[in-house]
Amino acid sequence: PGDYLASKFPYIAEEVTNRLQGKVTKLDEDGVIGYKTIRAWQTVMGSPYTDGEISDQLLSAQEFVTSTTDAWEFNDGDGSATIKTWQNFLVSKGYDIGSYGDDGYFGHDVAMATQKFLQDNGFSVGSYGCDGVFGYDSSMALQKWINSQLGA
Repeated sequence: PGDYLASKFPYIAEEVTNRLQGKVTKLDEDGVIGYKTIRAWQTVMGSPYTDGEISDQLLSAQEFVTSTTDAWEFNDGDGSATIKTWQNFLVSKGYDIGSYGDDGYFGHDVAMATQKFLQDNGFSVGSYGCDGVFGYDSSMALQKWINSQLGA
């Protein structure tokens, strides 16, 4: 970014520089899984994509992932490589992701397995516990876990 942008909007200039250099910085733990959280999540788990998007999710899955932005694409598509990578990670750690296996969809079973993983690693997923609905508290726990993996 140019000097003018950097002088007027230093936080934007920093983000642009980080993206151009492929750097992932500490996440704001705001309980919303948007572009920056997804990009960091993709980086931490070694996803084949680091575009900051979760694509091709089932429309019905929206009820299980409530703290999202337009970085999530709900369109009854073919599933996401990022979510498939996450599902394989969970299975490798001994968590049950349900009978559909690594299908690339973040539904109830994957939400519950993710909550259990986070809780088992010392992150609070909220007062409802592992209920299979990935809302604000679970999203914040995921952000805290990602930050711990980034060393942030």
